[in-house]
Amino acid sequence: MLSIFLSMVGLALLDSLNLVTISTMAILLTLLVDKRKSLYYVFSTIIAYSIGGMLFFLGIDQFLISFFERMFADYVFICAIILIVIASCMIAGGIYLGGKAIVRMIKKQPGVIKIENIKIKGTTPLALILLGIMATMSDIITSFPVVSFAAVLSANHIPTGIAAIFILSYSFIYATPMFLLYSIYKVFGDEKFNVFQKRFKGFLSKVSSYFIALLLIGFGIALLIHEISMI
Repeated sequence: MLSIFLSMVGLALLDSLNLVTISTMAILLTLLVDKRKSLYYVFSTIIAYSIGGMLFFLGIDQFLISFFERMFADYVFICAIILIVIASCMIAGGIYLGGKAIVRMIKKQPGVIKIENIKIKGTTPLALILLGIMATMSDIITSFPVVSFAAVLSANHIPTGIAAIFILSYSFIYATPMFLLYSIYKVFGDEKFNVFQKRFKGFLSKVSSYFIALLLIGFGIALLIHEISMI
């Protein structure tokens, strides 16, 4: 159970380094007159992410696991070769992303587009909820961490009710940067928040680039060593 908890925290924190979601939250805080309405976006994101995570869990648990077990049993060598290729691609992708991150660090990045003196008064909660749901559903289908966590839950045969609690907790951790932005805004107000969010997005962009690159390389090397030992 401890390994599942650690997987949840690690993968959710990795998943939370989502510049699109964080930037949307920062823009909402900048534009909305009533800043509390931005929480509709946050909680709709959490709910949509939880539903998406459960769909992944149920799909993996009922269909994919049995399919892959049969495939691995019948085509052990071929599957090992395919996984070695995937591992090699992960390592190459990690090196490529790491190289791009280093180049971006050396070169000066273009400035952030300023949005000043614009306020939105008439936004309804329903519009923000729909924004959160649509943005999440378009993003979650390409989210490697949440799919991986659903696979971890399925592989450990976690009951559906307990899995739902884990995935809901994962979604709250995923939303941590958005809660952090909201809290910082409430403490510092408009002017200081604008300065902070620009610096924060720049820092997050650099950290996520390196972290994703290292994660790909690490997973790729581990997978490569495992599959070579199996041949």
